[in-house]
Amino acid sequence: MIRCLTRERRLLMKCCASLSATSIKMISIEATPQLTLVDEKVKVILHGLEPGSKVTLRSQLDEMKMKFEAHAHYKADDKGAISLTENSSLGGSYTGIEPMGMFWSMQPSPGQRPGLRYSKKDVTTPMDITLSVYKGHINMDVLDSVQPLAKTLVQKTYMGPNVERQKVHQGRIRGMLYKPKGPGPFPGIIDMFGTAGGILEFRSALLASRGFVSYSLPFFAFEDLPDTLDNIQLEYFEEAIDWLLSQNFVLPGGVGTVGVSTGGELALLLATYFPDKVKAAVSINGSTAHMTPGLCYKGVDFPMQE
Repeated sequence: MIRCLTRERRLLMKCCASLSATSIKMISIEATPQLTLVDEKVKVILHGLEPGSKVTLRSQLDEMKMKFEAHAHYKADDKGAISLTENSSLGGSYTGIEPMGMFWSMQPSPGQRPGLRYSKKDVTTPMDITLSVYKGHINMDVLDSVQPLAKTLVQKTYMGPNVERQKVHQGRIRGMLYKPKGPGPFPGIIDMFGTAGGILEFRSALLASRGFVSYSLPFFAFEDLPDTLDNIQLEYFEEAIDWLLSQNFVLPGGVGTVGVSTGGELALLLATYFPDKVKAAVSINGSTAHMTPGLCYKGVDFPMQE
């Protein structure tokens, strides 16, 4: 009789242990896909939360001593889940239904330099963005002192797997060329930035990931180019256009130009002076009149807009 009770007790304990194990929910963050281009959406869903519980979702980017983050307050549904495509943020860096809010609302983390802007320097590597979830509605300035309930990693990249990167050092022109793999021909773009100088490649990398040949063209403060904007010749840009059009993997008939700030002004200027070679121009925050001093063509200075 004692043996029978002992056996029954063991079976009961084993059954209870099994039921207890199945009732424990593992909190997790599902992000799909986990590796995407920067302009592609990521679906974020939280699982295993207590129904109706309040949580804080946080995103963090830490790269080259630059730290950015966002946070949002959510309430789990009756199944213990939160979907960023269906549930509203109740506070934090943004409110409302924002499927990509964790990414577009990121700002410098507490303690970072005021006005810090993120700019991807090495486009051959992805941005590593950590998503974390915390119990309760918590403000950004105290999140570091709280242990997260779960974490996951999302990687966003400018340069897709089918993109080639080539350094340009031809005649006077310098820069970096991005192209889709294969013979093409592909539409060609001259990509320029502004008065910060040097070279920025992230836009060209993304354009190539979308099927364009994009030439990231610096025009001062890079390698052996002039240190300043004081003596910039339009012939330099004409040479870059001619070189790009001479490549057999570029569609013949003309290229496009795109630029920011002074680069935007140059994009419009090139379309104006070389209409047979530049068939489309995009100016982002650039002047519609000539405002850059020291720019000349064939020895003649461009008149400044007063």
